[in-house]
Amino acid sequence: SQYGYAVDAAILLAHLASWRGDRPTMLAQLSEAQALRAEQRPNPPGGILDLVAARLAGTPIPSLASEDEDYPQALPALLAARAALQAGDRATALSQLELARATGIGTSTYLEEAALLARELQAAEFELPPIDPPFGPYGRFAARRELGAGGSVVPARRTVPP
Repeated sequence: SQYGYAVDAAILLAHLASWRGDRPTMLAQLSEAQALRAEQRPNPPGGILDLVAARLAGTPIPSLASEDEDYPQALPALLAARAALQAGDRATALSQLELARATGIGTSTYLEEAALLARELQAAEFELPPIDPPFGPYGRFAARRELGAGGSVVPARRTVPP
């Protein structure tokens, strides 16, 4: 829907503001994304928005966190991992991240958020394969940049030994 694209654009703009060190604009864009999400009927899953807002702004993960029918265990575990880290509980964050990994978060559109959390926790890295079409949510490309992986939509070039 148009609201979904607008939410995605606001998330991307929040990343850009964060990179510039412009916290007021970052917070305004996240607030705009939340408001746009609330306009959608029925309310869409908000896992990406919840994860990005928690990572960029320290926004608490909602107690009634979003669900994703394709990742019924992985997304709640990733949200719980981020919430545990926010609460200063590294052990729970690590165990929930591993549960998310074991239940498929690495094949989802939440991969980059999981990879960023793994980096914060100094946990095992996630493999970052090319982003396949459809390419959204576009915030994934911003997260890839933060991971130093660029916005790859093609496999990384490998040097072939002579």
